[in-house]
Amino acid sequence: KLTYAYADGKSYVVDASIAQLEERHAGFVRIHRATLVRLAAIAELHAAPDGTRIRLTDGTELAVARERVKALKERLGL
Repeated sequence: KLTYAYADGKSYVVDASIAQLEERHAGFVRIHRATLVRLAAIAELHAAPDGTRIRLTDGTELAVARERVKALKERLGL
């Protein structure tokens, strides 16, 4: 299993697992079993017909897993 990090439009292979990264970096939150997002990069949280989604500051939209919405809202102070 490979873990990828995306930054500044580039993709990097990372040695650590997503669980290890989540544990080490308090400024990140898991929004899906395979997706970890920097809290400061979240510009908007909104409900969509297919579930909850976030929009990042770069315009990227990502789905939030149903079981992770509550924890995300808590981390965002909502």
